[in-house]
Order: sequence, then C-alpha cells, then structure tokens
Amino acid sequence: EQKGFKVSFLGIIDSTPPKGLEDFYKPEFTIESEIEWLKQIVNNQDIFKDLDSVKDLGQLWFKAIDLLKNSGISNEIIKKGLMRVAGYSIKDHETLSVDELTIYMNFTRTLLRASSNYTPYCPVLSKITYFRASESVVENPQLWLNYSENNGTIHTIKADHFTILKQPAVYKLYDELSKSLKMEEEKISSN
Repeated sequence: EQKGFKVSFLGIIDSTPPKGLEDFYKPEFTIESEIEWLKQIVNNQDIFKDLDSVKDLGQLWFKAIDLLKNSGISNEIIKKGLMRVAGYSIKDHETLSVDELTIYMNFTRTLLRASSNYTPYCPVLSKITYFRASESVVENPQLWLNYSENNGTIHTIKADHFTILKQPAVYKLYDELSKSLKMEEEKISSN
C-alpha cells in the first residue's frame, strides 16, 4: 500500500495484536536478565555460578542447559522448572528433550517480545480478516481491526492456537478463508 498497490485481502491467523501483551515481554534480553531468569528454574543457585563469565548471550543458554543436565537434576524437574518460569503452555512439552524445550521456549519468548514491541507504522487501507481459534489464549483480537481504515471481520474456528492449522480445523479455516476471498473478488468485480 505504501508503494501505491491495492491490497485486496489481509488475513491474520490467531496472532496477538499490537499492544495485546503485558509489559512482561517488553524488556531487552540481556545476559544479566537471562541469568536472573534462569535462576528461577531450579532452587540450587550454585549451578549457575559459572555463568558470570559468559559474555555472549547466544552461548548463555547452551552453557546453562549443559550445567543443568550435568548437575544431576532430572530432566523432568528441569522441564517443569522451564515451564513454570515460561508462563505459558507449550503443547506436548513432556515429549520434548530439555534442549528442544529450551529452543522452543526461547523462540516463543523472542516472538512474544517482538509482538509486544510491534506497532504498525500506519493504518492499512484494506480490511483486516482475522481468523481466531476458539480456544486461543490471544486476548482482544479485535485490537487488530483498529489498524485498518476499513475495520474488518473476525471468524472463529473451533481449535486452539496449535491446532487451527491442523486437521480437522484447517478445513474450517479453508472454508472461511475461501468465503472471505470470494466476497472480496465479488466486490472487485462489481466495482
């Protein structure tokens, strides 16, 4: 739109709207903040005393997980600690290894931080079509509609955030998406 093109359809699937997250995810990740965050995982603070020498944020978590795994603490306790401090649900986290859970958790934390800090540059001209999972934890999806000069619609699909793109919910999503696209095509044809 900023380059002069007309966008006839903008669809958003179960995404947290700008200003839709708590300030919990706003701060920058630093070595110091991450060490404090790590210390909440287990009660034994001595495990992380060697982290003070880490100077690279990218290496911090790899070293921390190695320290946890070599500490003799069971993987189940480590995973429970990770889930407790994460503050959100990770589907099937019991089946993931500690390494996989850590990567997934930090990937999600990064996305949540980006979402928490994102505000669209300006309202879009196109209507926003939002596809919401009925069992989603996304609050106030209607906030997305504030970023369109033409508001939009919200379609609810019986699913959660993880299953909206899986069978059978993806069939309902496909139907709703097809109807929305067809309506937009008809509007364009009639103009």
